[in-house]
Amino acid sequence: MSDSDLALLNRFYRDGDTAAIEEFISRNREAAWRYAQVFTDADLAEDIVQIAIVRLLNAKPANGKVSNAIAWLRAIVYSVAIDQVRSESKRADRESGVVNDLNSIQKDMDLESTTMRTQLLEVIREEIGKLAPQFREPLIQRYFKGLSYLEIANTLQLKTNTVSTRLARGLHQLTLVLSQKGLLELSAPTNTSRQSGEGIVMPKLSQKTIELNRRLAERWHELWAVSNQGLGRFTSVCHEDGSASITWREDCPVGKSPRFHTEFPDQANERRWVENTICFTDATTMDWSRLTTQHGRVVDGTVESCEDYELVPSGNKLTISRNGEHRGSLQLEADGPIITNSLLPVVIREHRRVSNDQWPIRMLGLLPQESRESGGSDWALIPVFGRYAGQIGKPMSRGHLYEIGSETNVHMEITILTSSGGRLTGCFWEEEGYAVVDDEESARAAYLATQC
Repeated sequence: MSDSDLALLNRFYRDGDTAAIEEFISRNREAAWRYAQVFTDADLAEDIVQIAIVRLLNAKPANGKVSNAIAWLRAIVYSVAIDQVRSESKRADRESGVVNDLNSIQKDMDLESTTMRTQLLEVIREEIGKLAPQFREPLIQRYFKGLSYLEIANTLQLKTNTVSTRLARGLHQLTLVLSQKGLLELSAPTNTSRQSGEGIVMPKLSQKTIELNRRLAERWHELWAVSNQGLGRFTSVCHEDGSASITWREDCPVGKSPRFHTEFPDQANERRWVENTICFTDATTMDWSRLTTQHGRVVDGTVESCEDYELVPSGNKLTISRNGEHRGSLQLEADGPIITNSLLPVVIREHRRVSNDQWPIRMLGLLPQESRESGGSDWALIPVFGRYAGQIGKPMSRGHLYEIGSETNVHMEITILTSSGGRLTGCFWEEEGYAVVDDEESARAAYLATQC
C-alpha cells in the first residue's frame, strides 16, 4: 500500500526524505498547476508551480509537521500566485499603459521624469495588491489583463455599473496613496480621514498579535463546507500590516428543474450566493477593521441582482456603504465582538471553552425590506450572548455545544464538531448546518452524495 500524501510530506519535513517529497510532487504537480490557473493563464501557472515547489522544499511548518498536505500545497501555490500577479514581468508593457489609462491620476502629475515613472509603477504594483478584494480584482482585470467593463462584469459576476463604481473607488484610493507618498499633488482638498470605502489607518500591531492573526488565518484557510443546500468555502489571507482576512462564500442552486440536483451550486445556471470578508486586527478580541458582504442571484447564467456592502468601524459608529454609496451608520452600543451570522462559527470556534462562561456578542445583519426605516440603515446590531455548554456526542471530545441567544431566551444551539486533533469538521444548528472537508474534490463529491 502506497503512503498517503500527508505521510510523504511529513517524512520529508521530519526526516529529510527526498524520495518522499519527489513522490509527493509527482502525484500533485498537475493538480497544483490546475489550481494555479485559477489566477492566471496556463503558461504563467507553470512558472507559479515551479516557484511553489521551491517554497515547498524550503518551508518550515509549525511543530515540524503538516496536518493537511493538499491544503498546505494549495496555500503555497496561492501565495506564489498572488505574488506573481503583482509583479510578473510579462505585464510590463501593459503596466506602462496603466499610468496612461488612470486619467484621474495622470492629469495631476508630471511623468516626464523616467525616475518618477518607474517609482510610480512600483507604487501602483504594490498598492493595488493591498486593496480590498472588491477593488483589487476589477483593477487587475481592467489594467493588467486589458478586459472591458462587460468582460470584467461577466468574469466577476457583477453588474457593469458595479464594475464602474469599484474601478472609480479603487482609483480614488490609489490617488490618496500616491499623494501621501509625495508622488501626486491633489488638485482639490480630499477627505483623508480614511473612513468607509477609503479604509482607516490602524495602529501598528504587536508581534504577538500578528502571530495570533497568522494562526487564525491558517486555521480557516481552504476549508470547504457542504450542506444539502449548497457548497461553501472558507479562505483566508495574511496582510502585510499583520491583520488577517477570512472570507466565507456559499453558493446555492435554485429552481425546480431536475438538473439542479446534479449541478454543483457554484456552476448552476440559476443560483444565489453570499460572500462575506472580514479583516481581523486582533484574533484574541475579534476586533476588525472592515467587513464586506456581497449577495446576489444568477439566472440563466447572467447576474440578475447583486448588492455590495462595506462596513467600517469608526469611533463609536459603524459606517455603512452600499454599492459604493454611503448609506448611514450604526451606533456601537454594548460589548463583545461584532459578527455576521455566516461568520459566527469563526467567533465561537475561537472562543475559549469554559463551561457556562457567558460572553457578549453583537450580531450584525440586514433587516427585512419591509422593516427598513425610510432613509435609515439597512443593517441592525442585535446584542446576544454566547455560552459554551460543554461536550456532547460520542466520542465526547468531538462535539462542542454552544448556546446563542438573548438574556431571557436561548434562540439557537450550535454544535461545533472537531477532530481529535482539534480540526473543524462541522457546524450545525437545529436542522441546518454543514460538514467541513479539506479539499475541493471531496467537497464536490460530498455535495453530489447529498443530492442522491
